[in-house]
Amino acid sequence: MDADVERQQAVAPQGDRWIDKIRCPGMCDTVFISIWVIIFISCLFLIWPVPHYYVGIGSVSGVPAAAAVVDPAFNLTLGVASWNYIGGACVHRDMSVEVAYRGIPLADARASRFCVGARKVAEQPVAARREEVRVPADVMEALAADTRRGEQVFDVTLQAPWSFAGKKLLYRCGVGVGPSGAAWCSELHMV
Repeated sequence: MDADVERQQAVAPQGDRWIDKIRCPGMCDTVFISIWVIIFISCLFLIWPVPHYYVGIGSVSGVPAAAAVVDPAFNLTLGVASWNYIGGACVHRDMSVEVAYRGIPLADARASRFCVGARKVAEQPVAARREEVRVPADVMEALAADTRRGEQVFDVTLQAPWSFAGKKLLYRCGVGVGPSGAAWCSELHMV
């Protein structure tokens, strides 16, 4: 009987080392949980309906080169896209659209509600206007020079009609005039 006990004690340390290699303590659990977290987050990005907005400026009027007070009007195209596989995306009613040049607000408008399905894109025209906008002379000179070169880029800000944690959601993009000037508003800011 003593021989059996000695044989078991001699074999046990080698067996425990083999079992420890199979169990993979700590590290396997961490890797397994990390893989599931990555899969979960990836699924959220594929399923969660995150809107992607873009803006194009079809035409600009009411901005004469030598005026200090202008009545600008912008014919915009506001678009929304859903890049995920299950949910759609919307432009919400009363989303604010503001057009500025070098920090000077020139025109604004409110968008109407429209939505798209999963993996779809839609757009709608928006007329942004403002009357009697005072523009500093140096800004008007820069705008006139950019217009002569065909390089005028306006800052368009889209503001969601709701807030998150007390902060407003803003999408900003630099948009040129004409079909080639349309731009995605990919930056999300909270102010």
